[in-house]
Amino acid sequence: MYEIMITKKRKLGDFGERLARRYLERNGHTVIDTNFQTRAGEIDIIARDAFSQLVFVEVKTRTSIAFGQPEESVTNLKQNKLLKTINDYLYRQNIQDDNWRLDIISVQPNFKTHRAKISHFKAIRFW
Repeated sequence: MYEIMITKKRKLGDFGERLARRYLERNGHTVIDTNFQTRAGEIDIIARDAFSQLVFVEVKTRTSIAFGQPEESVTNLKQNKLLKTINDYLYRQNIQDDNWRLDIISVQPNFKTHRAKISHFKAIRFW
């Protein structure tokens, strides 16, 4: 039962990430990498925007807002993990430029209407 729940959750997350990627590309971003992982965590999407700024994107997908909006689940703890992962990416790629930002893309699919509400929150930095 637990394994089935994880599989459904992962499929929903993958679906949201595909929609977010398409959204970014339609809005002038070039996707560089997806699902970059370190011990600290994972970055869902790494892209460059139309101005060549490096953008790290956390994608949150929910089918219901019963427990809050998707973007509300990016807690301080999650933000700290993202920052550590971003720093690891910058180090591994030998990028010393601090011209980057962290965005959150919230995806709320409606499978009955075959539509999704996508919200893009730019330059999220709370640490």
